[in-house]
Amino acid sequence: TDAATETNTTIMQNYCKTIGALAAASALVAGTAKAEIEHSINGGYHNEYLFRGIQQGGDMVTTGYDIAGGTSMFDLSAGVWHADYDTSGGNLTETDVYGEVGYDLGFAEAALGYIYYIYDDSPNPTDDAQEVYFGLSRELGYGIGASLTYFWDIETDNEGYMELALDKSYELTDCLSLGLATALGYAWEEGEVANWMTTATLDWAFAEGATLSPYLLYVVDGESSFYETSSEQELVGGVNLIVNF
Repeated sequence: TDAATETNTTIMQNYCKTIGALAAASALVAGTAKAEIEHSINGGYHNEYLFRGIQQGGDMVTTGYDIAGGTSMFDLSAGVWHADYDTSGGNLTETDVYGEVGYDLGFAEAALGYIYYIYDDSPNPTDDAQEVYFGLSRELGYGIGASLTYFWDIETDNEGYMELALDKSYELTDCLSLGLATALGYAWEEGEVANWMTTATLDWAFAEGATLSPYLLYVVDGESSFYETSSEQELVGGVNLIVNF
């Protein structure tokens, strides 16, 4: 999911790097996988675009593609995500390319990932950004999942963003489930809470391999000056469609 407002040179400077990164990640999955490779496409509409609690714009339409597989030791995945949204200065687009390697430590699942954020250069030029992230996740019991992830910006600056998240899913019927998640964002270099986000998602598996997921996201602004927004509280709504094949 999910991009920053860091500063930008041009999209075309990094276009070849971006396509190369996606191709390399996909080849890694396809070339070494011992398990079945899974593909998925997704699309959605969101009344606002919030990234780590920061308001980017509104009326956002998103599309994406993901591929996942694995070896006897590692879980591998890669994908691309595109967003088109409105701002006070005009329409903007963003494309994120990402890849991840996961490893089972026994007591937790470890993940090492990379994200490349590519921004439209008009009307307000913004630098592309690159992040490497490190994460740990495990189930705590009673179906509650927990994760801790640190995002390290290797091109601009994100104040060492860290996120602690909890989630749980409730099966309502054979094809309907309710997902609840909460996450606390922390600006490591500032030593301040960036935001607190809580999401409720209704997942409707209306066809084999296809899920429609309307959601509500409630965000509370923290004390971080780097991640400060114009609203102390915000309610966002939208819907996602995911098709696996």
